[in-house]
Amino acid sequence: MTLPLAVIAGFVPTMAGVWNRRGSATEIANYLQAGWTGITPEGGNFSFTNLRAGLIPALAGFAVHKVASMMGINRALGRARIPFVRV
Repeated sequence: MTLPLAVIAGFVPTMAGVWNRRGSATEIANYLQAGWTGITPEGGNFSFTNLRAGLIPALAGFAVHKVASMMGINRALGRARIPFVRV
């Protein structure tokens, strides 16, 4: 089993935000809605800056993983017998 490091790193801002709001389920739901859709729960307005906490880092992580796979970096890590980690 391998863990794609870039993909996991893309979810770190979301996990940190959820951890900081762990006292209230409503705050967590509002944070996730704003971070993944860009729509604020209060006014229902779209804000591109909200996506910086959820969707954009996750997509960037998937993109970095895809590029690293296309370049052969993940295959090189596997041949070097580095366990559990891929870019």
